[in-house]
Amino acid sequence: MKRTILMACAIAILVPAVNSQSQEIENVEAAEAYNLARTLFQEGKYDEATEQLLKSARLEPGNFRAHYLLGLTYKQLRQPDDAISQFEAAINFRPDYHQVYSAIGSVYLDYKSDPEKALEYYIQSGSVSEEYQRPYWQAFWNQGKILFDMQRWGEALQAYSKVAQYNP
Repeated sequence: MKRTILMACAIAILVPAVNSQSQEIENVEAAEAYNLARTLFQEGKYDEATEQLLKSARLEPGNFRAHYLLGLTYKQLRQPDDAISQFEAAINFRPDYHQVYSAIGSVYLDYKSDPEKALEYYIQSGSVSEEYQRPYWQAFWNQGKILFDMQRWGEALQAYSKVAQYNP
């Protein structure tokens, strides 16, 4: 139950970030497919959203938004390997998109039971967000949570301090 609530919160945070950038898709047909997929995703119609996102990605190579949302869709469908593959494709096209790193971290944490690997991606998310002057406090929150669970108190405190710094 707790994981379901956390996953729903994560999706509520991650999807709007992609929504705000959909106007940057240049190919009109790719943008239409992406926008339809976004609506289908929000309605919980993940299989239909997948079809539209694959179409959008095919019509506009380099469309990181489609790959990112496709990763979120595969995550909802409980297909972690496909989710990771799509998130990595998004990173290849847009390595400064910090939320993708957090999304991969959540897959490793939620589906792969690998907190060490998840931590690596959360650290990368925080690092990228700071490098591009868009501090992503949730990346630091996730780092702190994992480090706390690992009883690495000093590192957890450092991560939580960044949360307070960026989101007082």
